[in-house]
Amino acid sequence: MGTTEYSVFQVEIMDEKLQQFYRGTHLLEVWNRAGERLFQKVLQEEIPDSQWELFQNVLVFKSSAEPQLIYVMFLNERKMTTIYHPYEDFKEVDIRYFD
Repeated sequence: MGTTEYSVFQVEIMDEKLQQFYRGTHLLEVWNRAGERLFQKVLQEEIPDSQWELFQNVLVFKSSAEPQLIYVMFLNERKMTTIYHPYEDFKEVDIRYFD
């Protein structure tokens, strides 16, 4: 398996005042090797490992707070798009990729 130019972090916001400021309890951040933060999204809860995946320069994830949306981030272009969940009942989808 190759290395990636990006690191994905989920950070729990412990301080109540910061939770109120951010309007959430967690942050999802993506950083590059140069130490630049490319992306930050405030979350209401941690995203389970089965609900996100980094594919070289593309991050795909979904959160339970917005079950109808799947986020796709093109990190090398610093662009993001959302697609609607393919199932009408919005049940959990395992987005892991296996070779």
